[in-house]
Amino acid sequence: MATNTILTTALITREILRLFVGNLKAVRSINKSFDSKFGVAGAKVDDTINVRMPNRFAVGSGAAVTPTDYTETVTPVVLNQQKNIALSFTSKDLTLALDDFSERFLKPMASKLASVVEQDVLSTIAQNSFIQVGTPGSVITDTGVFYDALAAIQSFLVPTDDLVMLISPRSYAKAGRLMTSLFTPVTNEKLMSDGIGRAFGYDWFTSQYLVPQTVGNFSGTPLVNGAGQTGSTIALDGFGNNITGALKKGDIISFAGVTRVNPMTGQAYADTSTHVVTADANSNGTGQVNVSIYPAITVTGPYKTVSGSPADNAAVTIAGAAGSTYNIDLLLHKDAAVFASMPLDVPGAVPGNVYTETDENTGISLTVEQFRNGASGETLWRVDALYGVAPLRKECAVRVVTGV
Repeated sequence: MATNTILTTALITREILRLFVGNLKAVRSINKSFDSKFGVAGAKVDDTINVRMPNRFAVGSGAAVTPTDYTETVTPVVLNQQKNIALSFTSKDLTLALDDFSERFLKPMASKLASVVEQDVLSTIAQNSFIQVGTPGSVITDTGVFYDALAAIQSFLVPTDDLVMLISPRSYAKAGRLMTSLFTPVTNEKLMSDGIGRAFGYDWFTSQYLVPQTVGNFSGTPLVNGAGQTGSTIALDGFGNNITGALKKGDIISFAGVTRVNPMTGQAYADTSTHVVTADANSNGTGQVNVSIYPAITVTGPYKTVSGSPADNAAVTIAGAAGSTYNIDLLLHKDAAVFASMPLDVPGAVPGNVYTETDENTGISLTVEQFRNGASGETLWRVDALYGVAPLRKECAVRVVTGV
């Protein structure tokens, strides 16, 4: 007579990790090559690594030489996100076949946990991207915005291999009708089974976890307050007085007369330079606002970002109507962000009650711990994901606004 097999912590961990990874479209699309720098032991919350960024150098002319000052920049990645989900099972539940147990319990658990991680990653990318195409509030009527997205990312010399378009189901319902005949099969092997198709030079996937942007509650006529400003903070005026949240983190702003430049040669483009607000900003009693932005206004040297600093009283344009919310889809290269994941260190855990598993293809890890209640006969299973996400090369993501 056949006997039931009791599901073990190891079996459950492997299965929930498989389901969890399968739900992570954005995470599988971005850089995860730095996970090993955390080491192989269990990690702790707030462990940090620094990822080196590419250096740039200036080219001189003639016999004389002027060495470029060597400045190494890094992006910190902190394991500061610990997400968990838990559920109680009876001894009878644990005698189910793995397929049945997975369908009833593990699949919905993995889907819920993955949705939180995906939204966190997509929010980080969107709120740090300074390139935006499309007009908030204007619904697209043709496919031009998707060509614009490709042109925008190419203008920053981002490689066009491994480009991925993550689009909300609502946006795709509109855009898909405009271009159904344009799609060819997806080429990204990591996400092939989840793809809509390939068009405009990149692979397309739907995501339910893209995060919209809510514009600051500004009023007045914003202007640049003072000429010759450089750096990552710019002084503005002309706002309404004493407005909390006049500009919000993730808002896109631009300055009249300031254009983008080729990141290698410094040659000015005709396109207006756009900047993302990196922290909420309030106006004071006279309508002045100091705004933190990226990229910084840098007008000389190998890290030049703009054609010149904005003039005093130059007009400031803010994307979107004050207080409005608009949806954002994302075209991104894998280097738009870096995701690091490690098994969680569980000090004092009962031997055999904690099991960790790392996906060999992605480096993503989960930790499962069980606690048995002798009185009720139930076992509590806790699943933890410890990870960190940080923008890596912010020019590697384009916010695409379809207006739907």
